[in-house]
Amino acid sequence: MEKVVKHHLLESLRAKYHRYGVKRKEKSEILEEVQKLLDCHRKHAIRTMKRRVRNAEKKRGRKSKYDYPEFLSALHKVRRVMEFRNAEVIKENMREWLPFIEKHKGAMSLETKQKLLTISASTMKRYFKRMREQSGKGISNTRPVSILRTEIPIRVESFWNEKIPGKMAADTVSHCGGSTHGQYVNSLDAVCPVTHWTAQRATWGKGHSEILDASKSIEKNLPFPLIGWHVDNGSEFMNHAFIRHFTNERFRFGFSLTRSRAYHKNDNCHVEQKNWSVVRRYLGYDRLDFQELVPMINDLYENELYLYLNHFGRTFKLEHKIAIKSRYKRIYGIPKTPYLRVLESEFVSTESKNRLIEQHKLLDPVILKMTIEHKLKKIFLQWRRLSASRKAATAA
Repeated sequence: MEKVVKHHLLESLRAKYHRYGVKRKEKSEILEEVQKLLDCHRKHAIRTMKRRVRNAEKKRGRKSKYDYPEFLSALHKVRRVMEFRNAEVIKENMREWLPFIEKHKGAMSLETKQKLLTISASTMKRYFKRMREQSGKGISNTRPVSILRTEIPIRVESFWNEKIPGKMAADTVSHCGGSTHGQYVNSLDAVCPVTHWTAQRATWGKGHSEILDASKSIEKNLPFPLIGWHVDNGSEFMNHAFIRHFTNERFRFGFSLTRSRAYHKNDNCHVEQKNWSVVRRYLGYDRLDFQELVPMINDLYENELYLYLNHFGRTFKLEHKIAIKSRYKRIYGIPKTPYLRVLESEFVSTESKNRLIEQHKLLDPVILKMTIEHKLKKIFLQWRRLSASRKAATAA
């Protein structure tokens, strides 16, 4: 067996050996595997499994200037407030967010603040212990329809390379839990690939009138004119009402309505990513089958979450790709907020930019985040109450 393969196998066995809650019998089975792999004595197998722990205890060199309880406590406080984003985003947000964090979460010493402002993203990564919660997966409800497909052209290449903002990629997310039976809440998710400006709306079901009304509501709040929709092949978009509203009235103004290929999620990759990072991140995978929740979710979507994501939610944007043999190396730029990308765009009017600047001056990211958490608690408290009432009525 090659040395590299053997090394990787040993690393995977070490991870199992040191996993929290592993039983003595399981450890014994792992040691037997190591003995067979290395053809060695039992004691050598035990020493091999413990080697990583011992090496970690015997770390050489001077102590890091960041490795102090006061600083690490402040760093984790910052990370919690920023919703456990990645190190690059936290680094870019640090200077803007720090005054607000001190205002709401308590003052920090001058030395700690200086370290927070100078620490690099790679050093932060070494200190972050990512503990991702295991969550279920949602169910895709998109089924290609045969009618009206010829009315909306397919667009794949060159869609994401445009510089003019206003062409929104859209998709729906079903809050159906593990079953698509009956009616339940859906989220219409939309994002502009040029600026990453994003908006969401909740609807009861996926009827064409609900989705059309939600699309109009999103258009009304955009900081730039809507010049196109890029959708999937679901019947919520493939209907006469949607096509009539977004083509007939606007055809002479160059409005484009395009769709992705059936069963090709990557054709609509920007909004697919937002489905998880926004909708699933905040509302999860539970079955929300009460119509009373729709106005509460829209209150969150249209106000605090909308402002928080677009004014303070930094995102990466692909700048270019380098071909290395049969693979591509992707080069990403500095993470920026959609707000900054809109201000940098030469295709957005000065009036819209000034309006955004004045709005931005009044915003506090920590207050927005606290309000989002408060509204989410109210939504799920109401959901639990309604679920309990339904169970009681069924039992009676």
